[in-house]
Amino acid sequence: MSFCRKCGEKLEEGQKFCAKCGTALNENQDKLDEKITDNDEYMDEDDYNYNNEIIVPPNDVRRNFGSSMKTRIGIVIASIVVVLLIGLYAIGNSMSNPSKVVLKFENAVASGNKGDLVSTLYCDDNRLEINDKTVTPLLTYFKDNPSYLNTVVNGLKKDAANASQTKALTGMNGSGRPVLTLTYAGKKFLFFSNYKIAVKPSFIQVKTSIKDVVFSLNGTEIGKSDSDNFSKEFGPFIPGKYTLLANYKGKYTSLSDPHDINFMDGSSDKVNIETFTNLNYVKVKSDYPDAKIFVNGKDTGTKVADAGNFGPLDNNTKIYGVITKDGKMLKSNEETVDSSDKDVYLNFAQAEGLIRNQENQVHNLVYWYTYYFTRAVNTNSFYMLEDFLYPGSQIYDEQKGYIPTTYGNGIKEEIKSFNVLSYKLSDDNKSGTINTEEVYNIYQNGSSSIKTFKYTYTFKYNEAKNGYQMESIQETK
Repeated sequence: MSFCRKCGEKLEEGQKFCAKCGTALNENQDKLDEKITDNDEYMDEDDYNYNNEIIVPPNDVRRNFGSSMKTRIGIVIASIVVVLLIGLYAIGNSMSNPSKVVLKFENAVASGNKGDLVSTLYCDDNRLEINDKTVTPLLTYFKDNPSYLNTVVNGLKKDAANASQTKALTGMNGSGRPVLTLTYAGKKFLFFSNYKIAVKPSFIQVKTSIKDVVFSLNGTEIGKSDSDNFSKEFGPFIPGKYTLLANYKGKYTSLSDPHDINFMDGSSDKVNIETFTNLNYVKVKSDYPDAKIFVNGKDTGTKVADAGNFGPLDNNTKIYGVITKDGKMLKSNEETVDSSDKDVYLNFAQAEGLIRNQENQVHNLVYWYTYYFTRAVNTNSFYMLEDFLYPGSQIYDEQKGYIPTTYGNGIKEEIKSFNVLSYKLSDDNKSGTINTEEVYNIYQNGSSSIKTFKYTYTFKYNEAKNGYQMESIQETK
């Protein structure tokens, strides 16, 4: 009796190959058979107990049997690994399908899922940050322009179809490049093609003529002009809906200039913005160098003598000067500044003319009042003075009683001279005060005497009479 040295299968006499494992039998196997046969001769066939038969294979047979088990285990493990690799490859290949990238992009935009949208986007400009915050303008634009989203998605689907055929789709460069394209972005997991939605980076070129302009994009400050005639490129930005706001707060003016920006037309990757280019500096001159300069009705605290380079000022800025002369406030002509203006002259000639006119009006009021006052006293004719008195006022009632009383006492008066010591008009020129010194020759009982009086009058403009009238009188020392 013999057994296969590799698998232990029982063999028939003269067999050359194992029927179970196919191992070729050799001389060693024959020797094993002979040894077993010799041992059988020592026992009588009648005494042999088959239940007690124990056959111990040689060492080489036992070693071959252990090796066969290891081989079986190795084959099983290798098979599992192969199956796993095939599965992983199938999954990875499916994940790298460009059509699925486009679908993920479309769903992310439709649902507003910023995280998924970020994972689909790519830019070859490493300066462009792609995160939840920076993709917001893109989502906002698609929300406001759904038809444009359809156009973009259709274009990406065409890119995906091309990618599946060529396996080498790359984005276009230059200004003609679409805003969003499907692009080959290298490998992922070492073996699989990685497709992403390529973003064309966008930039803003700003230009301003003045320093200290603050630029904000969608409410976030992005820069500040540090000199006059400032120019700078900001970016890159993800295409989308933006508002650029330029803010300037200067000593003489505060301005805001908003600009709506659309990068989505794809015609160019850069938008040029010029702001506050109409602001300029002027040299202020005047016949009164000490006059204070007012801008849009506000006192700047700057004198004409110190305004050799005054500004910056915006188009249509109103500028005038104010000075006090002999207790009177003079206001110059008002000038409107244009961007082409280099010099501004503040002329006080009109103000001086107005002052002279006011002085004449005040002088005439006192002159005719004193003249007709003496005429009224000497003839007991109140009506002669009445036109110079404001109806119902203190001086009206007082002189109405004084005139007949003085006349009854036989007193006559003659105005010798008067002097307007000072006067002051209200800001609206509707009222004011006058301080005078008046000299009278007073006759009574055949004698005369010269008397000097000082008075403070108030006066008021009477619309019905189209002129000033005395309102009150008070003697002063």
